[in-house]
Amino acid sequence: MQTGSAGDFSCSSEQVAFLVSTHLQFCNISRQSINSFLDSSSTDSDRTQTLDPRLPFIVEAIVLLSQCLITALLKEADGPGYESVKRVIITLENNDFIDILIDVLRLLDRFLPRINQGQPQFTTTQAQRPRLESDSTGFAYAKRDLVRLLGILSHEDRVVQDQIRKSGGIPVVMSLCVIDERNPYLREHALFALRNIIHRNDKNKKEVAEIRPLKDWDVEGVLQDLRT
Repeated sequence: MQTGSAGDFSCSSEQVAFLVSTHLQFCNISRQSINSFLDSSSTDSDRTQTLDPRLPFIVEAIVLLSQCLITALLKEADGPGYESVKRVIITLENNDFIDILIDVLRLLDRFLPRINQGQPQFTTTQAQRPRLESDSTGFAYAKRDLVRLLGILSHEDRVVQDQIRKSGGIPVVMSLCVIDERNPYLREHALFALRNIIHRNDKNKKEVAEIRPLKDWDVEGVLQDLRT
């Protein structure tokens, strides 16, 4: 990996493969830890103790690795190396990268409450299950950078678009189109990702159109229950 000024940043295919492989390792550890936490039958007072103490540091590593992959992709955008970098990312490890990325996003959204005006905003699902408390540290930018990476990978790429749909990623991305102070500009990056996922893809457009919202946003961008 060569660095100097921001414009001089570059990665070889081998370095990108290392970043992807390491990213996947941390993602898999985080999935195990979060699933264990969500499946816990402990009482509220014991939930902090049941959370894997490594998890905040693992998620921080995922954020940093995601930012490295994003930088590598954007550096090569519109250049001859873009497709080669992108293919390394999505074909390594038996094509599981997109599936795992979506699963981590889904899990993070299940147990991390959104923060708006300093207060946690729990969905109905989060209120009924174990979740991370609002004063936790180590999870900043995780959802934002993962959905941003997903959006870049799906840009003008039918294979990635279709894989996201088949992996159940469209409703996951749609659920992230909200304000979350733990993830600045999350809504904007999720909307950008959704735009790329449905671009020139009729099946993905149809799925988005068929999803009936169970929630709505108020003027502050907080997800609210719909009442009839």
